[in-house]
Amino acid sequence: MLLSHLIRQNITTLAHSLASLLLFTALGYFFAYMRPDPDYNDLLSVLIGALVTIVTVMFSAVLVALQLASAQFSPRITRAFFGQNRKVQAAFYLFLFGIAYCFAVKFTYSTALGGFRYHLLPASGAVFGFFLISFVLPRFVFYIADAINAASIAREISLRTIREIDELYGTTTWKATDPVQYTDCVHPKEGCLRIRVKEAGFLDKINHQRLNQIACQYPNLIFYCELIVGNFVTTDETALKITVKEGQFPPELTDKLLKQFVISKYRSYDQDVLFGVRQLVDMGIKAISPAVNDPSTCVNCLHYLGVIVRRYAKAQVPSIQVRNAPENLHFREFNFEMLLNAAFDQIYQWGRHDYMIVSQLLNTFTEILQGMDNPHYRQVVAKQVAALELDNNQYDLVEHKERVNRCYTRLKQEMDKS
Repeated sequence: MLLSHLIRQNITTLAHSLASLLLFTALGYFFAYMRPDPDYNDLLSVLIGALVTIVTVMFSAVLVALQLASAQFSPRITRAFFGQNRKVQAAFYLFLFGIAYCFAVKFTYSTALGGFRYHLLPASGAVFGFFLISFVLPRFVFYIADAINAASIAREISLRTIREIDELYGTTTWKATDPVQYTDCVHPKEGCLRIRVKEAGFLDKINHQRLNQIACQYPNLIFYCELIVGNFVTTDETALKITVKEGQFPPELTDKLLKQFVISKYRSYDQDVLFGVRQLVDMGIKAISPAVNDPSTCVNCLHYLGVIVRRYAKAQVPSIQVRNAPENLHFREFNFEMLLNAAFDQIYQWGRHDYMIVSQLLNTFTEILQGMDNPHYRQVVAKQVAALELDNNQYDLVEHKERVNRCYTRLKQEMDKS
């Protein structure tokens, strides 16, 4: 049933792919074995001009579309769209390779022979050029049209964030015998050494493996990492606090430690779950702004924010890297309360007078609580709901108020469950 549905849904794509496969197979056989004798030199010149024009027009249109999308949703999606989308990169490099290959083949033209010395080179260039124009180009256009859609962007952000949670925390779910929350209860003593960063920017990632090795090499030192991945750090901000149990601190260790903190002008998904949350929140806030007025997109973002929070709520904390760290190395990480605040606070503040946003927010909290066994996380959700002060909200119509009340009643019933 599912297979037949997918076939019906993608019948046009399948038909186009099969027709293209038959066409290029026939063309390849014809040029390679039938040995036609067209003017390959002019043909390659025409293909080079066509490919250059297509690349220029196509990617100019893509940049314009992404500029409009970044203004409507979030400027961060443009960098992620090109930097992390392998399909876009593959299409771009295929066209560049096609231009370069056809151009290189033209240099094998022999004026003495009045033709190409190697017959298969111009033939393959011609077939590859036809392949780019008739197959790659339309598929790329259809893909771009779908990829810049708000629903596709939100879903891709959610999937990348969930993959990052799986990599950081593993796929083993929380059990009643596990700690209910992650708390960094170890604090350095007064008068400890401070390792300060030398540049400002976002903390992109931490090389945990190398820090583990350094901590094992210096058991007489206790390391306290003060930074959380994704935060903005300023010059001279403390990256590490170090307590010397015995002996002296080796001065040459300072630069070695600082190299394990990668500071960049951008945030990335590596080790940074809150970056995906930040993108979805930005999209949701812009969607309910008066300039855009698209609450449906904000509702969609709330759906995916709920998916991310539910996945984190089922994970074992702290992360695998923190669990595997030596006893003399301590890290800081965000917790469930920080994640909940980052995901929902700003959207509620900007959309608290829109019954659709408030109703979906309450439904999202209900979905998060369903299947949540961690008692501490349930308390955090209850505290977050109480802070919303829903009784103070005013709505234009009585039915809007009633809809919010129904969602709130359903949420309270879920919160009352033990």
